[in-house]
Amino acid sequence: MPHPQLAATYEKPNLYIHGIGVEYPPYQIKPEHLATLARRFYPPSPAYVASHFCNVSQMSDWLTLGARLDKVLMINEFTGIETRSVIGNIDLPLANRPDPPMITDLCDFFLDHGVKLSVAACRKAIDQWGGDLSDITHVVATTCTNSANPGFDHYVVKELGLNVSIEKVLLHGVGCSGGLAALRTAANISLGASFLRRPARILVMSCEISSLLVRSELESIVKNQEVRIGVTLFSDCASAVVLGNGFGQDCNGTALLELLGWDHRIIENTEKDLGFDIDPLGNWRVDLWRPLADVDHRLESRAYSKSPKAGICRCSCNVPRPREVNPGVAGCGQDGCGRVRLGSSSWRVHCYFWCARSYGSDRGPSSSKLRDIREPRK
Repeated sequence: MPHPQLAATYEKPNLYIHGIGVEYPPYQIKPEHLATLARRFYPPSPAYVASHFCNVSQMSDWLTLGARLDKVLMINEFTGIETRSVIGNIDLPLANRPDPPMITDLCDFFLDHGVKLSVAACRKAIDQWGGDLSDITHVVATTCTNSANPGFDHYVVKELGLNVSIEKVLLHGVGCSGGLAALRTAANISLGASFLRRPARILVMSCEISSLLVRSELESIVKNQEVRIGVTLFSDCASAVVLGNGFGQDCNGTALLELLGWDHRIIENTEKDLGFDIDPLGNWRVDLWRPLADVDHRLESRAYSKSPKAGICRCSCNVPRPREVNPGVAGCGQDGCGRVRLGSSSWRVHCYFWCARSYGSDRGPSSSKLRDIREPRK
């Protein structure tokens, strides 16, 4: 028997965000700090070149390689990022070994400091929600800077005091869009609970520690003759939200925001434009294609064309708000760069610029700072 045709009209999913938490590490670095760290291990002085290479050909190769590093450091001065939040300053021992840290070292560090960041973000979200830990029904987590098994979410659950047998989903392979993919996954789980008329309170978390990859990125720049800009952009952060489906005692009375919808689009033949893969040096490697902005623009125009109309948009970080914000298009549309669209174009640019300038790009966790959602009904 054929299935009935789905209705084309938009229906609200009745999903609500009850709490939002964002946790940054205690340190911040400026563009000049990256240059300082780079020159510790790759100084450009002629004396250094003469002492490391025995013939003119090798010296010429070094100067060519050094030019790649110089270009990256020049780009670093013009990103518009004033400070980046990082887990340690440029004197962190793990980042100052003779060789870049191995993946086992990075994993151990993440399961210590990354878990602590995530626990702090989750506690902020739970405190803002005001519910009981026993009411959390699911956990959805994501990271692209750790590949431990069991995943970091297992240790966060233990530290929070949740039931270790709670249903958990740890997303992998979604890169910078992980925060939105996690929210989308939680939303679909919530809809399943709504169909069964059961309450759902889902803790959604994302954590990235990118700063420790600085040594392997610098090594790739110099040894592989590559201009790699990831080392100039990314920062460290953890974020969390509590998503509910309107069933239960708190219902939508304590909701901060309402989730109106979501969409997922992929542009064909763009798999090599943005990547984050295992590197022979022993850790992860960022691949950014130069015309990425054009890909982002094409995907943005497609993903947002079918989003429902909405009211005023909000931003969870403390961004100075313009005097007037026009209502625009809602929906947590996910694109290949993990961005979230705000209703007003000028407001969206304002929020993006402020957060990026002050904290850097923190990949997945950034989606909890910028949400394209509407205020709950009074």
